[in-house]
Amino acid sequence: MGSALAPLPFTGRTPIAISQLAPYNPNDPNSIEAIWQPQYDFQLYPAAGQTQLLFFQVPQGQGGKLLNDTNMNLAGQFPAPCAFLTTAIMVPFYPANTILGAAGTQGAAAKTAAAATVASNLNDTQIVANTGWLTITIGSKIYLTDSPLGKFPPNYSVGGLQAAAGTYAAGTQIISDFARAIGRYAEITPLLIPMNQNFVVGLYWPALTVISTGGRIGVILDGFYYRQSQ
Repeated sequence: MGSALAPLPFTGRTPIAISQLAPYNPNDPNSIEAIWQPQYDFQLYPAAGQTQLLFFQVPQGQGGKLLNDTNMNLAGQFPAPCAFLTTAIMVPFYPANTILGAAGTQGAAAKTAAAATVASNLNDTQIVANTGWLTITIGSKIYLTDSPLGKFPPNYSVGGLQAAAGTYAAGTQIISDFARAIGRYAEITPLLIPMNQNFVVGLYWPALTVISTGGRIGVILDGFYYRQSQ
């Protein structure tokens, strides 16, 4: 008789036996549960540049930050009995330029524009991606330093097509201007951030790195969030 087949890998459409559901049960008051829950923090990248931006230091509800900006509940730490195991890092940057139309009105990132219009969104993204360095500090010890910031691309983007038709004055053009850093998903050696342990992710530049218009930049820590079960 041949050996038994290996079990199929778990997917959302392959049911798990009832006897194996205990690790996924949220109702166990005597245990700690782990869920995949990235931690994120966003702030302004000023047009004049900055030499350092520190993340995860202002929780939601303070400094005008909402859940759109961060999901941190405390400044620079996770409350007891919570902890976080980070496995990867992303640094998304959103340029904020719009293209001026022939009539001088602002529109989306694709618009009839003067023939000399510069692709400012692409240029700003390139400037940010090709400069600076990132550090992760837990307690008083640095656990990661890497450069440039484009080595931490987001794993999501904007996709679509555009079609334009019409009669345009001489010397104008249709321009589409969008960019993001691309590359390998930046997995790291897993780092545990224990409960009530101070940590910070910093972005640094040796000098002011000027862009054409202030944008939005963030740090996303992918990983597992540990908390008390209910």
